[in-house]
Parts: sequence; structure tokens; C-alpha cells
Amino acid sequence: MKLMKNKKGSENILMISVIMLILNIALFAGLFYFAVKKTGTVELEEIYAKKLALIIDAAKPGMQISFDIKTAFEYAEENKVDIKNAFLINENVVYVKLSNSKGYYYSFFNNANDTTFQLDEENKVLNIKIT
Repeated sequence: MKLMKNKKGSENILMISVIMLILNIALFAGLFYFAVKKTGTVELEEIYAKKLALIIDAAKPGMQISFDIKTAFEYAEENKVDIKNAFLINENVVYVKLSNSKGYYYSFFNNANDTTFQLDEENKVLNIKIT
């Protein structure tokens, strides 16, 4: 009789171990997915928004700046997003949206209310005009 109880107990331990292994694999797969997603489009949106805000902050009135966005074109095409609406500026806030997510925004302090973005699709450049 005692041998039978041990056998059932070891089966339970084996079943619990298998369940824990599956849960751990699922957890690490989720963490890996988040890490890959963070290093992709989301991070690029953040980088572009912050760089554009810093450029605008450092600019003087009357300046025209060209900003290379070749990588943004690739990510927007991959995510099926219209690149024409990917870069916006409104009330001292730069918005960058290269995926179907909410995008990323970053504010700047320069009082450049009439700053405009013009997209040059042929050369894959964003022209910034500070007024």
C-alpha cells in the first residue's frame, strides 16, 4: 500500500513540474516579445520625437533644417502607416507615429509656434522651417 501512495505523489510532482515549466516558458516568451517590440518601432518613435524637439529648441528663427528619416520610411511602410501623417507639430509638442499604436510625443520649450514640417518623400528627408 505504501508504494502505491508514493507512486501517486510522484505523478503529482511531475504534473506540477510540467505546468510550472509551461508557465515559465510563457512568461519568458512574453518578456522577449516586449523587449523586441521596445527595440523596434516604439523606440524609434521616441528617438525621433526627442531629436526633433531638441533640434527645434536649439534653432533660431528663420532657420531651415533637413532631417534624415530613411529609417522612419522603412518602419512606416512595414507597419502600413501613411508617412505623410507620421510627423506632426502642434502647440510646442512634436508627435511621431510610425505604427498603429498611439505613437510618441515630446514637448519643446522654444517659442516657435509657426514651426512647420515638410516631407520630401523623394529624398526621404523632413524639412523643418523655424519662424
